[in-house]
Amino acid sequence: MLALLLVLCTLVLCACTITYPVDAPDTTEQPTDTDTPVLHGPVLSYISDYTVIYPTRATNGEKDAAMRVMNAIDNSRRPEVDYISNKEEIPHNNREILIGNTNRTASQTAIAALNKDRDFSVSFNKDEVVIAAKTDAALADAVTYFLGTVLTADISHYSVGTVDTQLYSYPLSGFFGLSLDALEISYSTKELEPAAKSLQTYIHDVTGADAKLSLGGNGNILLSLDDTMDRAKYRLEPQDKKVTLRAGTIVATNEAVQRIITKGLGGAAIALEGKFSTPLTMKDIKNPDKELNLVWFDEFDGTGLNGDYWSLTDRMYGDNKKMFTTTDSKVFEVKNGEVVMRTYKDGDKYYTNKTLTTMGRMSFQYGYLEMYAKVPTARGAFPSFWLQFAPSHRTVDYMTEVDVFEIFDWNKMEFTTHKWYFNKTMGKEEHHCWNDPKTTVYTDVDWESLSEDYHLYGFGWTQTEMYFTVDGKVCATVDITNRKDFCQGVGKPAGSLTGMEGFQNPLFINFNNWVHDQASYRTKTKPEDRQWKVTDSTEYPIEYSIAWIRLYQDETGVLWDDLNGKISEGIK
Repeated sequence: MLALLLVLCTLVLCACTITYPVDAPDTTEQPTDTDTPVLHGPVLSYISDYTVIYPTRATNGEKDAAMRVMNAIDNSRRPEVDYISNKEEIPHNNREILIGNTNRTASQTAIAALNKDRDFSVSFNKDEVVIAAKTDAALADAVTYFLGTVLTADISHYSVGTVDTQLYSYPLSGFFGLSLDALEISYSTKELEPAAKSLQTYIHDVTGADAKLSLGGNGNILLSLDDTMDRAKYRLEPQDKKVTLRAGTIVATNEAVQRIITKGLGGAAIALEGKFSTPLTMKDIKNPDKELNLVWFDEFDGTGLNGDYWSLTDRMYGDNKKMFTTTDSKVFEVKNGEVVMRTYKDGDKYYTNKTLTTMGRMSFQYGYLEMYAKVPTARGAFPSFWLQFAPSHRTVDYMTEVDVFEIFDWNKMEFTTHKWYFNKTMGKEEHHCWNDPKTTVYTDVDWESLSEDYHLYGFGWTQTEMYFTVDGKVCATVDITNRKDFCQGVGKPAGSLTGMEGFQNPLFINFNNWVHDQASYRTKTKPEDRQWKVTDSTEYPIEYSIAWIRLYQDETGVLWDDLNGKISEGIK
């Protein structure tokens, strides 16, 4: 979002050309040798045979800049790195265009002369052109300027010793009334540090100023939690030589900071107040007199997955040898405030995303998990929202699976619970059983609406039952007490049940977007499902979109931070 802000900000560049004698780059005098002939013609015609040089340990921005310049002057060649074994071997007579932070003295000198991170310069020395910038963003601007302005200019404007410095005009000249001298962001608790760092980055990017950070300090920008405020609210107040941001919770603080960043605020000393947009509580669907608290959520409002919550890992397997999974952006993206999973066909092969999962990162016991999503219903689509036991919390000799929903037929969603037994010696499944699937049936109109509009899909879990909801309506319920055990013991007499204790173990979340064809398990094993397979009329890509997901719990619920092996404290 910050990148979008900066693109929208007007880039105003003011040129100030400073000239230097050949042997005295730290002076500002123009060479006055009247015997030197004045050259004319476009700069490009004089430097097209130069070698483009970029750092050995280049950033992606430096590599990209080098390729852009090389393609502009001679696309039959490639840029070269600045590698040398020792400083004595740095060439002095080569004709070079230096890109970014190379090991050449001219690059080092030019970068050191720049004041702010978004400034850049283009220098002309004897047999050497230097494109200098401190950051990738500034270097990209520098190359655009070089290709669009310098290369087409007459060489007489860029005599040896000329330094063309472009100063970036930052969008803000202050921050909520504070001058940019000696800014310091203090935060009252360690949990506010991410918000403080985001604000620090924003201030730097829109003003060029570097704000210090301090925990519990007395800076001129103060972030704090206020237990007298509504938990969802925040308020920013510019005061005399100080700005305070108070909020009832950390998530409300985060929302305030994101509002500042996305709206480009801070240019005027005005108060700011608002409320965390995600509800911090909800009524229990089965017991409206009871209130549940938000403990975990993801609004997918960034440009990538939150690595503390999610990974893309294969969790779904089957007999379909034509199904291939990947993490490529063609099949998986986080954009415009949602996760988008796609399946497409290439020849006789199908490509989709690896499982979107919280495995090894987050698991939970009891509560109400809800997502807002568009679910594909094209013929042959196989979207799923499912949960698995968390291995680190398992207390029984079998593994549990809960399919909140899967699609195997027209106008139907199935809610199913499973037990899996594995033979440790053989390393494969030995026994698998499941309850009779609970089926939700839709009209044709409602069925089409699932893929065209967003709907709420929920999973409720207590110590005695699990249930599935659509748009707040309970569609299926499963008793998870021992009286409803559905699986007899492996190698034991008929009627010897194994208990339902496994359905009390913490679960993690999975999402998949597969397809059914003739090789799919259900297509091969259940005749009634064979009609639900892709045909020549199936349109691709098949898209499954999730706008947000939230978990609410009461006092019985437990949220696990499996990444750090501890119980999470949830929303603060």
